[in-house]
Amino acid sequence: MNTLSRLNSPQLHLVIASRPAVSALMNALIARLALAGAVQVLDAGNLFDVYRIARLAQRQSPHLGTCLNNIHVARAFTYYQVAAQIEPITASGVPIMVLDLPATFCDETASLGERLRLLERCLERLYQTSRSVPVVVSAALHKAKDAEPLMSKLQGRADHIWRFEAVAPPAPAQLRLL
Repeated sequence: MNTLSRLNSPQLHLVIASRPAVSALMNALIARLALAGAVQVLDAGNLFDVYRIARLAQRQSPHLGTCLNNIHVARAFTYYQVAAQIEPITASGVPIMVLDLPATFCDETASLGERLRLLERCLERLYQTSRSVPVVVSAALHKAKDAEPLMSKLQGRADHIWRFEAVAPPAPAQLRLL
């Protein structure tokens, strides 16, 4: 990842891509950061893949145990749990990774207003923390009907937005019979 030095700056970074791409990118970034030191991960979208991280880290260093011990993971399955996990976050000098933050906020059983209010509170906390340590939030492209206002809030708060879009392979050339 050539942009790792930029992602290490104390700012709020947003990574937007398809779900498989977000998973691959964030797990690779977690592996790279964990090889250098501690990293705090909040998995809001069930994307944390310790096996992939271990394989990536093992290719780069023989100290796999140390690398994996550097990763501190919390999982959240509802947007209330996400808010509860983010509220006590402090700038401890450790980079913070939030995997697929909007995933839990796409729960249509609650009002959009309530979800946006809690998301705004989470983003405010992450933004404050990002003034001292790097905070990287990922967002998979969701098809839920309320995804757009959630993504708009996220993008409005981010210092840097990293958008990765799938590029379709070129169509094969039509072969001609001679």
